[in-house]
Amino acid sequence: MEAITNTYPRTGASVAKARAFVRSHLPDDDAYLLASEAAQNAVRYGTGDVFTVTITPGVDTITVTIANDGAANLPATIDTTFADLDATGGRGLPLLAALAPAYGITTGNDRTTVWFAFPAPLAAAA
Repeated sequence: MEAITNTYPRTGASVAKARAFVRSHLPDDDAYLLASEAAQNAVRYGTGDVFTVTITPGVDTITVTIANDGAANLPATIDTTFADLDATGGRGLPLLAALAPAYGITTGNDRTTVWFAFPAPLAAAA
C-alpha cells in the first residue's frame, strides 16, 4: 500500500477533516487524538495557507505525518511534561510523547513536520 496524502486549508474547520481522514485509515483512539493535536498546531502555528496529512503504511508500522509551512522555534530539548491543569495549551507534545510508540518533530526550510507511528496491526482493522 502506498502513502496517502490529503491537503487541507489552514483553518480550524480543517482539524476535524484531518481527524476523520486519520480515523478512516487508522481506527485507534490514540492516533485520532494525536492527529487532532498535530493538526490544531499546524493551524495555530503554521504560516502557509495549507497543511498536509500523510498516512504511510509500512511492514511493521503505520506512520502519520502532519506538515505545515513555518518552522517552529523548537528548543534543543522538548519539554514533554504536562502543562498546569488551568493552562489553555501545552498538552500536544506531552500527549505525543505519552501515547505514540514512536514520534518526532523536525523543522527546516521554513517547514515543520510532526510524525508518529503505531504498530502495523492497528492498521489491519481499517
